[in-house]
Amino acid sequence: MGAGSFADAGQSDCRSGYLCLSLTRPDGGRTPDGICLPPPPPAPTTVGQPCTATSACDNGGTTFGECLTEVVTLGDGGTAPSGFPGGYCTLANCQDDSDCGPAGAGVCLRVTNDPNAPLQTLCFAACTGAGAGQSTCRTGYVCQAFSLADGGSSTDGYCDPRCDAPGGGCPTGRTCNTNTGYCM
Repeated sequence: MGAGSFADAGQSDCRSGYLCLSLTRPDGGRTPDGICLPPPPPAPTTVGQPCTATSACDNGGTTFGECLTEVVTLGDGGTAPSGFPGGYCTLANCQDDSDCGPAGAGVCLRVTNDPNAPLQTLCFAACTGAGAGQSTCRTGYVCQAFSLADGGSSTDGYCDPRCDAPGGGCPTGRTCNTNTGYCM
């Protein structure tokens, strides 16, 4: 790695594709010259990606998510499908959408319908075209609209398992439309 002129704080005299980054002096000041380094990669997001273990769910290097595995172990030692085909990387106890990866990549949603229950939140992958089927979601998932404070539905949504996924289903009083993957 070579030194570069720091005058323009960007490409400078570094080779193509590298940035000139300044160095911090022991007194806290910045050097007039820098070091040529490749640009940092964009923060990865794994929210909504398939997984078999939590270790596969790094949410941008600062927070490790959780894997909602395809199969769960029951109290009696048996197993059952979870409703999340291929597993689903998420982050529990998110505070807002920014906890779910880069802007527009994920949404932080309350996951209980009981307003008296403790607040439980999870990150879900964001999608466009709510109600239009798979949309930008991976196979086995549909773009689900989320409810708005005014009682309406959004046009953007989140990737949710199809209601006909093994272990999935619909709330009481609703049925699964196996053609669309949505509860009716």
